This record gives sequence, C-alpha cells and structure tokens, in this order.
Amino acid sequence: MHHHFTPLRRLTRYFTASLLGTAADLFFLWLFTLLVKSYSATYIIGPVLSFQLAMLINFAVSCLWIWPDRLQKGLKHHFWKRFAAYDIAALMILGIKMILIILLEQVTHWGVLLCNLVALTITGTLNFFIRERFIFSPAAFPSPLEIRTEDGIIKIKGE
Repeated sequence: MHHHFTPLRRLTRYFTASLLGTAADLFFLWLFTLLVKSYSATYIIGPVLSFQLAMLINFAVSCLWIWPDRLQKGLKHHFWKRFAAYDIAALMILGIKMILIILLEQVTHWGVLLCNLVALTITGTLNFFIRERFIFSPAAFPSPLEIRTEDGIIKIKGE
C-alpha cells in the first residue's frame, strides 16, 4: 500500500514524532539530574546525552514513518550516507540547543528542564526544515544506477 504524503501530513507526523523524542530527551535528562548534581553535568553533559538518545529515536521514526516514501529500498550506502548527514545536522542543532539552554538559564534562571523544552521547541522547528529540504529530499541522495535510453539503446551509469 502506497501512501501519499502531503506537506501538512508530513509536518504533522514530524511534530507527533518529535513529541516522542522530546519525551525521551526530557525523561533521560530528568533521570540523569537525579544521579549527578554538578552544574556541568546538569546543564552540559546531561542535555548532550539526552539529545543523542532522542536523535537515534527520531532517525528511526523519520525513516519508518515520516519520510519512508523518499527512501530507496535495498540501498545500504544510501542509508549510511543519510544517517551521517542526519547526525551531522543533529550535532549542529545540538550546538544551537546548548547555546539556547545556557542563555535561557543565565537570562531567566529557569530550571534545566524548562530551558531544555524551550530550546527543543526552537531547534525542532529548524530541524524539520533541514530534514525536509536536505536530509530526506528526493534529490539529496540520487540513485547510483541511472537508467536512460538514447536512440533506443539502454545505458546504465554506475557510481
């Protein structure tokens, strides 16, 4: 069964899946802050680790539920290239998230969970547009085999 993904449907699925990632991020961060009490562990190490966990969950959900129609079946090198691009983008977003958490804490004196939630909301929206336009774009990872006809002759171009 082939599903049609309208931009609104994809965006709705993305935000729904982001709630799962956000819940995992906040839950792991909360557990981490119960175990470790220093400032650097609470505001730096914990958010980095919780973000990485959420990133892995969100990548799996992105491939299986949000952008499955844009993945070419059976091409392992595309999976790993896409995962590498996804991880690089996620690390850039993580850098932005960390700056926002520290700025919010310094300016508002809010707790880490609230600062994290606000930062996740801002970076999550940015992340959707990066994934839609670059990571899961149909043109992002073209097929290594291009079949074309010229004068009735089939030519196959390899990678």
